[in-house]
Amino acid sequence: MRPLRSLVMAAVLLAAAVAAGAQDPPCPVTIEWRHRSDLPKAVGGAAFGVLGGAVVAAGGTTWIDGTQKLWLPDAFVHDFAADTWSPIPAMPRPAGYPCAVTFRDSLYVFGGQTAKEVNSAETLRLHKVGDAFQWEGFVPIPEKLANMQPALVGSTAFLVAGDGGDGVPAPNNHVWKVDLAAENPAWKSCAPLPGTNRTGVATAACGGSVYAFGGDCVSAHRYDPAQDRWEPIADFPFPVYWAWAVSWQDRYIILPGGFVSKQNWGPATAKLRMDENGFVADVLVYDTVTNRYFFGNPLPKGVIDYGLAHMDNRILLVGGEDRGKHRESWFLMGVLSMNE
Repeated sequence: MRPLRSLVMAAVLLAAAVAAGAQDPPCPVTIEWRHRSDLPKAVGGAAFGVLGGAVVAAGGTTWIDGTQKLWLPDAFVHDFAADTWSPIPAMPRPAGYPCAVTFRDSLYVFGGQTAKEVNSAETLRLHKVGDAFQWEGFVPIPEKLANMQPALVGSTAFLVAGDGGDGVPAPNNHVWKVDLAAENPAWKSCAPLPGTNRTGVATAACGGSVYAFGGDCVSAHRYDPAQDRWEPIADFPFPVYWAWAVSWQDRYIILPGGFVSKQNWGPATAKLRMDENGFVADVLVYDTVTNRYFFGNPLPKGVIDYGLAHMDNRILLVGGEDRGKHRESWFLMGVLSMNE
């Protein structure tokens, strides 16, 4: 009778747990969000990165009174010690919704829009000469792109998906790479991202692989550069796009915010910290070792198309779109630590 009694007791305990409501497992990473000084301008979709220990934000878009949208060339650098922003030379052209990586002493800005639905294949490189910042050209992307997302593995920059061409947005699943350290750098095509064409895919490099999440869906994949092959990983907990991602400790990938289309609202999104338009404040942490997602410390509010970068044990989030036809100027610093 004891085995039967044990089974009955287990069933009772399970029923009690379900009645009480399942609890999400604790997140292994703690993120303490702190406000730093705001950007001089409210922008979304800017190129963003860390260069020589300083934070750089360049380009992006903004709105005037919710009636006029502008594509910007402006660039700014942040002094961490003084917690102040200063203007630096503007980009040679406007760049809304580009992407960027930092390699050695340069910030590389790829593509983006120069005006409404006018994409560019141009790559720009920002480097510092003495105390002065200078822009110069780099090898153009083989196609005009905006809203793609980057990952840097060693000296190789990868661009994943995005909107190609001009005119009506045309999401794709293209993947391009270029070796930034090569004597004669040239772009090469990689295996496409599996699944439907998409834009707003969150990407990050971790452990020598490239990870890609969402794009108005729950799809998630890992790319092996040596094999030029994608493989599926655990689906994202909810359909998201226009979020960004950074890795930490070569194990965890942190994905703040994002957007959920109304047609995707349902049981998976019911518990999210999401406003009435679909802007998400939750922060997800993906463990590449266990293939699991955790809910981390949330943002103060939902935001998309922000700038995101990693510096030591900090992630840096700048600007973004917090509602339709509106841009943010905030600068958030998330201090990372392991949750003991």
